[in-house]
Amino acid sequence: MTAQTPPDRLDETARAINDLPGVSHNYLRDHNYNLWFTLQDSSMERIDSILSDLSKRLGVEFRSLPAERVFKLDVRFQSRPDLPDSQPPVRVFSPAFAMELSEPQKMAIRFLQQEFPLVFRPFERAEGLEEQVCLEAARTLLEKGVLKRIAAVVNHYKLGYSANGMFCAAVPSDRIESVGRRLAAYRQISHCYQRRPFAGWPYNLFAMIHARNDAMLRMWTEDFSHTMKINDFVVLRTVREFKKEPVLINFVD
Repeated sequence: MTAQTPPDRLDETARAINDLPGVSHNYLRDHNYNLWFTLQDSSMERIDSILSDLSKRLGVEFRSLPAERVFKLDVRFQSRPDLPDSQPPVRVFSPAFAMELSEPQKMAIRFLQQEFPLVFRPFERAEGLEEQVCLEAARTLLEKGVLKRIAAVVNHYKLGYSANGMFCAAVPSDRIESVGRRLAAYRQISHCYQRRPFAGWPYNLFAMIHARNDAMLRMWTEDFSHTMKINDFVVLRTVREFKKEPVLINFVD
């Protein structure tokens, strides 16, 4: 989701976005479309309704860019340049909104949303679930795409990755899968999506790039765009982080 927000309304708008229960990330980026945030809910209709209400309340127009295909969602930082690159196979999938969950799966999700206890077998600590039942539920959720990964959250700034930007490219539909797969294979990329563009915004392929400095960020984008013959693209630098925390799912019985 994105919005063109006047500078004098920026903090007010960012706070209103952060207060939405389905928002996990909210950033200021160096573009006319300056606020970029994620919003999760049960359907696109619900999301459109939330954005419409927010727009009426704040007098700011919000734009939705639904993810149509996910090429990569895998945050890995190479802390030592002397080590060889290691990337998992590119797994492409389409986002889905709804899946019927069993009670053990709901209980496993409640446990997995928490910070893991620092013990040898953390799944033994799942409240109300035996270890093997919790593990089996987690495996099923991974296979169905409900659970994308189990990971530690790393402060990439402290690892030296201080130049971060969102690479947005306009790619013809007959090339987007090949370009998306190639883009996702780069270790500098943590997220890569095909998104639905809107009028005045032709970019349909998005990738988050993490580099150690601005020169490396420019070098990488110039090299990739030249190699893949991408002529129309922008790189939106991350200027400020308003929110970065997971969305917690609460099941209502």
